Amino acid sequence: MRPFVSAVYDVTVAVPKGHPIPSVKSFLKRQPSVVHFHIKRYATKGLPESDEGVAQWCKDRFVVKDAMLEEFRANDTFEGKEIRDFRIPPKKSLIVAIFLSCIFSIGAIMLIQRFSLLSNWKGISSLAFAVAFDAILMYTFIEYTKLPEQGKVQATVDGQAVKLH
Repeated sequence: MRPFVSAVYDVTVAVPKGHPIPSVKSFLKRQPSVVHFHIKRYATKGLPESDEGVAQWCKDRFVVKDAMLEEFRANDTFEGKEIRDFRIPPKKSLIVAIFLSCIFSIGAIMLIQRFSLLSNWKGISSLAFAVAFDAILMYTFIEYTKLPEQGKVQATVDGQAVKLH
């Protein structure tokens, strides 16, 4: 496995007290969730060579992970760990919406040319319907990808209070 895998990622996921556990249903309802991730990368070069050594290393990681989760249950945070804000900027949603709109428009132009849709009223009304459908689709996409306003979030980085906007 070592020649193909350059690193192993240890991921710990926790939900603070008083917050609902995220589900597909809450995602589809666009209900915000609070989830904390602790991710640590271990290069495979630094791992033990033997199978027994790797098994012991994994057991040691789970002991550390259990202690970290106990600490999280007590404090609702991974104390002293670096905090990064991974919210998707709205510009990315806009770029995706514009890209999808361009693809849809190119497809519409190709249909117009192939079937000569501008030569009769039926074609013109079909084209108007397609443009309206495109506008509704893009509006729905943009609205669905917006995150609800949650106010300012406060976190700690190396013991210092940090405000995330």
